[in-house]
Amino acid sequence: MKKNIGRAPIAHGEVIHENGTVDAKAKLKMLFASRMLTFDNHTLTLDYLLRILKYNVNKYESNDTVMLSIISHPKTMGDYSFQLMEGFIEQVQKKYPYAEFQTFAKLSELNYTL
Repeated sequence: MKKNIGRAPIAHGEVIHENGTVDAKAKLKMLFASRMLTFDNHTLTLDYLLRILKYNVNKYESNDTVMLSIISHPKTMGDYSFQLMEGFIEQVQKKYPYAEFQTFAKLSELNYTL
């Protein structure tokens, strides 16, 4: 820790929480980006999450494998969040029968190289 104490974090592009680096239009665009699959946002709908999935599946259809992360924080998961999760899984299994749901631990066991 002492060795790395002064090291700056690696820049990964603009982030929404940095003041002054991103204008309001860019922040709105990031908020509604087609890359955020989460069940703990009560403002999202099942249809919206399925559109995010469809967008990404279509965008990366030329790849052999498409991996997407679904995130949620246990403290913010309520009844609606669990209903959203259940509906999402059911709809994905119907529309994409080849889709698999894996935990991060399971992916680590499979030794995927990213």
